[in-house]
Amino acid sequence: MTSSSAYTAEAVNYIYGALIGITPTGVLYPDIATAVPSTANGLLKIDNAAGIAETKYILRKGVKWSDGQPVTSDDVIFAYNMQMNDVIQVVSRYPYDSITEIKKIDNYTIDVKWSLLTPVITYGLPIYPKHILGPIYDKDPALINSADYATKNPVHCGPYIVDKLVAGQYVIYKANPNWYGGQPVLDSITERVINDTNTQFANMLAGGIDTGSQILTLDLAKQVAVRMASIMNVTYVVGSSFGIMQLNHTSEWFKDVRVRQAFMYALDRKEMVIRANVADSPAYSFVPEGTWAFKSVLSKYTVNFDKANELLDAAGWKWNAAHTERILPSGTPAKLKIPYAT
Repeated sequence: MTSSSAYTAEAVNYIYGALIGITPTGVLYPDIATAVPSTANGLLKIDNAAGIAETKYILRKGVKWSDGQPVTSDDVIFAYNMQMNDVIQVVSRYPYDSITEIKKIDNYTIDVKWSLLTPVITYGLPIYPKHILGPIYDKDPALINSADYATKNPVHCGPYIVDKLVAGQYVIYKANPNWYGGQPVLDSITERVINDTNTQFANMLAGGIDTGSQILTLDLAKQVAVRMASIMNVTYVVGSSFGIMQLNHTSEWFKDVRVRQAFMYALDRKEMVIRANVADSPAYSFVPEGTWAFKSVLSKYTVNFDKANELLDAAGWKWNAAHTERILPSGTPAKLKIPYAT
């Protein structure tokens, strides 16, 4: 099976286990934890008036790291502290930066308090082997940034372990004998790195690829549907993932709240979603409609270009002489640059 869904990336993360897992369709399920926190099972408590919440995670007993050591609450507490240390290089500390208290109840139970009401607080916490990374961290937290844990011989608690790794070319995984789930379906998996899309396509046509993560462009996927119709079904589904455009509140552009509001009014979410060919309805919210945390973004920021321009005028963004380009209050042309990872 080949999928262009961003959630497919989870399927190729073979060696890692998580407290809470997520399916390709965005459904949460208990992995290392025994249950997904919810108000129904009592592991999630919400105080809407105060805007705070509390989750409790109960780990499965008997789960082991791939080196045979037991997985305990101490590994979760350690991973959280490591994640939140300023000297550790991490992509994002969200939502863990909203944790006001994390407490070990026993070797298999962690209680977490949040100053945040969002579904992501039920997604679990990071977990890493304290018995391996702890001594490095205790010596100097900054040493974690250069440790070869992830590249030499990563130890985790997923269904597979690394058998052979050639950086930039391929990784061969074999079954983890200590995985709590028993024997994985596949004895081994070879994950190849193929940067060129046309090479990926050629390998697929030749039968050299069984499954891929975000491997084909839409045009190539259509070609596969035609040229391999006798042996392969190509199905198009609405993606369950979303992209985020974040505004830097400290920049000259967005430190003024009126400018941020103007951009919200200027974004035609419905048109963006339709043009991206991912759905035929507006992007209402980052969470599914019908869930307790759903809130319609469009109810507040319906596309309104006149309102957006009024806000920019009020923020001191003037027009140039030709009325084709905005000028920042500093006098420089307003040319927005949006970095995007390849």
